[in-house]
Amino acid sequence: RAIQSREHAVRFPEHALQASHRLVKAAKEMGLEWQYVATELADYDVISVAQKRVREELREKAGIASEGLFRDAVRVRTMSRFG
Repeated sequence: RAIQSREHAVRFPEHALQASHRLVKAAKEMGLEWQYVATELADYDVISVAQKRVREELREKAGIASEGLFRDAVRVRTMSRFG
């Protein structure tokens, strides 16, 4: 099922949009800036061991089981914020 984000005209899969909301909440609770999550933690080509640990902790806190859903949630949030 796809639902439309209030911030963006694109329709996103419901599970990705919900994961995006959980991810933002978890990032705030962990004291992480969204820009850091979107640029440093979502970059799969160049990531340090420490960043990988933070990403895994963030995924766990947000209830996101797969890397694919994590990437989708980051993409949905980034598109919603920056159009």
